[in-house]
Amino acid sequence: GNGFRASEPSLVGTVTVWPSPLAVASTWDEDLAGRQASAIGREFVGKGANVILGPAVNVHRVARAGRNFEYLSGEDPYLGARLARGYVQAVQREGVMAVVKHFAFNEQETNRMGESSEVTDRTAWELYYPPFEAAIEAGAVSVMCAYNKVNDTYSCENEALLQRDLREAMGFRGFVMSDWGATHSTSVQEGLDMDQPGSIDPWFSEEKLASLKSGLVDRAVERTLAATFRLRLDEYPGCDSPNCLGVQQTDVTSPANRALAREVATSSVVLLKNDGILPLEAGRVKRLAVIGRAAATTPAAWGTEVHGNPGLPRGDYYSGGGSGHVHAADVDTALDGIARRARDANIEVLASAGDDVAAALRLAHEADAVVVVAGTTTVENLDRSSFRLDGEADHLIFALARVRPTIVLMQASGAVLTPWRHRVAAAACLFLGGEATGHAWAATVFGDVSPEGKLPIMLPASSEDTIEPGVPPEPEEPHKHHHEKHGHHEKKKEKKHGHHDHDPSRKPHDEAEDGDHKNEKDGEGKKMEEKHEDLVEVRTLREADTGAVVYEEGIFTSYRSQVFKAAFPFGHGLSYTSFRYGDPKISTLTLTHAAVAAASGATLGSAVEGGCP
Repeated sequence: GNGFRASEPSLVGTVTVWPSPLAVASTWDEDLAGRQASAIGREFVGKGANVILGPAVNVHRVARAGRNFEYLSGEDPYLGARLARGYVQAVQREGVMAVVKHFAFNEQETNRMGESSEVTDRTAWELYYPPFEAAIEAGAVSVMCAYNKVNDTYSCENEALLQRDLREAMGFRGFVMSDWGATHSTSVQEGLDMDQPGSIDPWFSEEKLASLKSGLVDRAVERTLAATFRLRLDEYPGCDSPNCLGVQQTDVTSPANRALAREVATSSVVLLKNDGILPLEAGRVKRLAVIGRAAATTPAAWGTEVHGNPGLPRGDYYSGGGSGHVHAADVDTALDGIARRARDANIEVLASAGDDVAAALRLAHEADAVVVVAGTTTVENLDRSSFRLDGEADHLIFALARVRPTIVLMQASGAVLTPWRHRVAAAACLFLGGEATGHAWAATVFGDVSPEGKLPIMLPASSEDTIEPGVPPEPEEPHKHHHEKHGHHEKKKEKKHGHHDHDPSRKPHDEAEDGDHKNEKDGEGKKMEEKHEDLVEVRTLREADTGAVVYEEGIFTSYRSQVFKAAFPFGHGLSYTSFRYGDPKISTLTLTHAAVAAASGATLGSAVEGGCP
């Protein structure tokens, strides 16, 4: 659902590298999300394709999950439902089947082939199902079942999941396909209609299908054909693999799509903090230092894979890694965009595209202000190892913030820690903005637009304010309690305070400045430990199950938790405009809520109303 993925080097550069679904979620804009989905659909049609494996609508549970950048819902079911509905309608209007994924509870990459998500009905229906329900109500013709088990049964052979919940309760009338290699049996009776890719396992062989009860295969075929006829794909079938290379080499990019990519990326920028330094103006800043290795990083080259994950492209600061990666021939980097716009503003740019603190400090002393561009990368099949920005970015930010007003721009694949947030003049986040990243940063930093993005996730105050991926227990220690093994909320104890507000560049005596934050975190940590001691007494897990991931927090993830603290809360996002909401006024026709916007300078903005509860 991220865009058309090149299957060979000759296709790189022939499609638009769009902002990620998580970036789209940051716009909170159904119309804009739908316009991007329509454009993606047209590019697919231009490539001879009639099925898109998306949208991915899983609600985030594990904040450092490797595929969070792909999930349109962020951490909220209502936001996900609103955006999923528009995406499905838009892409299917273009004659492309939407395959909504990953059903269900595929909220982590760790042990994704073997873990069993243990979920109650209340948690499923209130938190994780609504985006799927909305997509089905919008007419989605296909759903993809996930790799993981659900309550000890693989998703693609889980009758309760596929028949009871999906077909009977949600009213789904389309066909269910498996994720690639997620089939473990000839599970047509349980609700699976199509095994993908069909060539790596025997489960849907002619012999095995012939052994099923009469009528089961016919009904699976009927559901698949009905979806085909509904979108009139029998009349407009596209190309027939493997004879698609010719049409796939078509360049489907266009000025209109490039303009839309710039619009979506710019609308996705979330301004987290601003002490008044933004927007930059020549009257206050004559020389601007742009620093950080993410500032000018080129896209990942074709064939660059993650070690130990053959076939999965490495992610970069523009498109996440894995099967959802879209290779770019070229991108507008942060340095490109800022330098170009700075010339128009008669501001000189000094650049150091690296994390060398000594070199950065020398450059910063020559400038009036500093922009640090930092990022995180991620890839399918692996959860991120930490919430830190890549390389030495945190160290760099702390050092630079001591000598010059510092603006931090983050190109992130999901939640990150911001231990320097109290020290910097401004900070903003873009969740993998695609090929137009540089344009989005320039337009925001120089005030060509007022930032409109809102966080679709919570940025945690510390790593303790998140749910960890569940992992199998260590076999040599079978006597341990489950809460010590599965990692739901619990943290390694070698550092009591995690990474909360830790400045790696400080001398030991400087750390007293953060004492208040650390003591505050100590109290929260004790509360969490007490909470989990209670939970372990009432847990009813199978002791022998080595892959159980218990959703013991129920619906209380992210901002719904009474324990977790946010550095920047879900829904947060500043603008260059101040808004004042007045008292409701009754008109003759409707009850309206009057809003008076007081513009800051000449920059106007808009506010999202109605949003999520």
